[in-house]
Amino acid sequence: MNIQITPQRDSSFCVGSHPSVAFHWDHARSLLTIGESAAPVAPVHYTISWKGLPAQATVRYTGEQQSLRLYDYMPARAEYFSWINNTNEGADEQQTLVNLDYFQWLKNTYGMQLDIYAFDAGAVDGSRWYGTMDSERFKIHFPHSFDVINEKANRMGTRMGLWGGPDGFGQTPATAEARKQMLADLCRKYGWALFKFDAVCGPLQPSHAADFADMLGRCRSYSPDLILLNHRLGLAEADSYATTQLWEGRESYTDVNSTNWQTAPHHRAGAMSRTLVPELRRTVEDHGVCLSSCLDGWDDELVLSAFGRNLVLAPQIYGNPWLLRDDEQARMARLFNIHRHYAPLMNTGLILPSRYGDFAVSRGNEQLRVIVLRNLEWTPRTVQLKLDDEMGLTKHGRVTLLEYHPNERKIGSFAFGSTVKVTVQPFRALLLVATTKTAGLLPVKAYRSDVNVEVCGEMTPTDVPADADCLYESLMFALDNNALEVRSLQRAGQTAVPQVQAARDAFFHQPTFVERGIWDDYLFDENPSTGFFPSSCQGDQRVAGGCLRVDLGSDIYVDSIRLYTPSYFGLRPMQPFEGQMAAISSDLNLWQEQMFLADTLTTLPVQRKMRYLKVYNAPQQLSEVEVYAGGKKLTATGFKANNLFAPSFHAVRAWTMQVKVPKVDGEAKLCVALEGQHGVEGAYAMARVGERIVAADDRAPSYPSNTFESNVERRDRNYTYYINVTPEMENQLVEVVVLGNEACSADLKPTVYLYQKK
Repeated sequence: MNIQITPQRDSSFCVGSHPSVAFHWDHARSLLTIGESAAPVAPVHYTISWKGLPAQATVRYTGEQQSLRLYDYMPARAEYFSWINNTNEGADEQQTLVNLDYFQWLKNTYGMQLDIYAFDAGAVDGSRWYGTMDSERFKIHFPHSFDVINEKANRMGTRMGLWGGPDGFGQTPATAEARKQMLADLCRKYGWALFKFDAVCGPLQPSHAADFADMLGRCRSYSPDLILLNHRLGLAEADSYATTQLWEGRESYTDVNSTNWQTAPHHRAGAMSRTLVPELRRTVEDHGVCLSSCLDGWDDELVLSAFGRNLVLAPQIYGNPWLLRDDEQARMARLFNIHRHYAPLMNTGLILPSRYGDFAVSRGNEQLRVIVLRNLEWTPRTVQLKLDDEMGLTKHGRVTLLEYHPNERKIGSFAFGSTVKVTVQPFRALLLVATTKTAGLLPVKAYRSDVNVEVCGEMTPTDVPADADCLYESLMFALDNNALEVRSLQRAGQTAVPQVQAARDAFFHQPTFVERGIWDDYLFDENPSTGFFPSSCQGDQRVAGGCLRVDLGSDIYVDSIRLYTPSYFGLRPMQPFEGQMAAISSDLNLWQEQMFLADTLTTLPVQRKMRYLKVYNAPQQLSEVEVYAGGKKLTATGFKANNLFAPSFHAVRAWTMQVKVPKVDGEAKLCVALEGQHGVEGAYAMARVGERIVAADDRAPSYPSNTFESNVERRDRNYTYYINVTPEMENQLVEVVVLGNEACSADLKPTVYLYQKK
């Protein structure tokens, strides 16, 4: 029997006879209840649809009460939300329009459809406060209200969403009515698709539960498929109006909220180790995939989230996807398109037997299964696929097996019930489709992304080398403490896409990024209103007090160096006109200490050739560094600085290994996996190639960073250092060295792997 629900309003009705079966649709909760029969009922099947929505449920009714949530039967919707593109200061109209131009470009170029673009914190409500759309603050940020933004989004088939809190009803009927009407009008006027209510804004007062229910009823009378995300709120009885809960209470900003607990060849193994949702529920939120920091491995994480869990919001991304490389933009759009093609079939799933690997899952129907496997080991995993009901295929016929990630290819056509061997590459996801259908498949495209990992061996304990201090300083001067997004920008390189460049510029030029002083470029930009400051937003991030290091890029003659601070407060911990110490060097071996008098304009006399500068107890607000020679200020090309690393490192143990680097094809790096406990910043890795010292210029979890939001998580075990293999290292003998201080266990097991990706 076919039953159609009008989703915008409540309804109660009966179907059948002797006895009749009572149905009740609660539009505010998006909940259909089929009542319990008072008398025995012969089993009957109902096909239920919701008018105007892409949702359909087939129910076998035997007389017992059943409840159906609309969202369990709707295909997933692709979402971007703006957290980390902005923080609690919120978005504005201009930056949002630039970001929408980027998603329009993805649609025009690759056919990628974004269903929802959601504002995160600060657009209307903020951290611990409620706002209104008639406030002066809102009008400054959005001079045309949401009209221009919504019009642009509608033209590209995208609906908007909003972050806020569950309350804001105030203390009078008038203020409660104003709050309800403001949010209801977003649905009435614009058809908005999502509200995200967050504990960061504030809780729902129990006395306002009825107002909350009334508000949601009004909103869903205009947007019947409105998704309500509950972020760590205790809504009590009002929770029944929410669509999702934040799964495990976890966010996914890589190396801030989500870090590796094990050694791995990229930063996203921790995110990839997240399990499946219990009972494969879809009405939860895993916080999506953050595309802002530490971007290697993003595509594998996206496959596990979007296809493996396939929650109500999928694919779900946030942050700054314009920081992907241009070739990765195409790949992201392709994964979105693959998901959109198969999404109507993926609402139900089947957990596969343990021999398929951790958290293996198959989704689909009796004719087509989308299979997601993963491998979080350093060696490849071979899996035997059984092409039958073990994976959910029950309709017999020849089985076509397609691979969509990490490569795209047709694996073959096999007899039903066959066993087929597939390989899951190290620290990767594998996305397959197995089907007995002959039509409706998305053709595979020519795409390959292969990873190969070779075990070079376990490193050997050795005496601390005589040049340990030089090794440490070589590493420190090679690194940065910039915001994680700056590192992502450097990884991405130049873009040929104007919309990508515009979105990057909008992010990096926004005042709340610039004025936080989290990029060393600001020390050399000839702008005294900018600066580079040790991050202290959530506690001092400096290691052992920190140290300002400046690298001039080459050994040059210098008369003097000038350090500018905006005030005596910015000069701290230095005091005006006190003598302070710095050190200069040309080669990191020999250092000359130099005394100087601290002031808001500090002049450090040099009168010799130098390349490297260390300033101990450096000012907390340094706005500019200028280098003079021959009475003229030098152009700062090639200058760089950092400010969080310890002034020195006392190594008490060391490990070494010789690695013969072969000829490589594509991206290659030596992964130095420190298996065991080493303490926070208690061990470092680097390499020698002949007389040259080569730094491990990346590490998981990340080196200390002056982050845009929150802090890099600190770990005391299982660092993995990455030493890039360059063409001049091929066929050379490379000595890998690990130094450990007193916090580093003598039982540490450093192991070296050669990682290649092409």
